[in-house]
Amino acid sequence: QGMHGNCKVLLIVSGMVQLSILAVQEVLFVRNLINENMNHAGDSQTSFEMTQNGLFTMSSCMSLMLLIERS
Repeated sequence: QGMHGNCKVLLIVSGMVQLSILAVQEVLFVRNLINENMNHAGDSQTSFEMTQNGLFTMSSCMSLMLLIERS
């Protein structure tokens, strides 16, 4: 027995929305970095934020791929 069709659609749409929110967050982060709008807290803070955004996006992509594969 698989998931109900509505549940599949809801999970896939939810994953796509999460991924698009993270994509917008990354675009804004890069834009602020290019325009030098960010406070210069140091290289370690900037690299931490870049790593955090990258890992969040990667995990969201993986969860969305798993949802699509299993539906």
